[in-house]
Amino acid sequence: MGGGRRRVALRHLGPSRRHQFLDIGNQYILAGAQYDPQVLAGLSARQIASQLGDPSSPVAQAIDGPAQVSVGAIDHVLHDHAADGPA
Repeated sequence: MGGGRRRVALRHLGPSRRHQFLDIGNQYILAGAQYDPQVLAGLSARQIASQLGDPSSPVAQAIDGPAQVSVGAIDHVLHDHAADGPA
C-alpha cells in the first residue's frame, strides 16, 4: 500500500491507533472484527464448532462469509505473486 493510501487508512483508525486491521499484501485492508461477536455470546467452544459445520446456522453464516472474503483476498494476492516465480 502506498504512503498516501496508508495515511488515509490510518486516519480512519482514530487518534488512539488501537483499532485492529489486517493488511493483506498491501492490496487489501480488513478493519475491525469481520463478524458480530454477539453471535457467539453464551456459546461454548464445542457449540460454536458444531454450528460451524451447519451452513444454515447463525454462527456459520456470521463467520464463514467474512472468512471467505479474507481467504479470497489472500488467494488473489498469492495468485498475483505466483506469476513472479519463487521469491
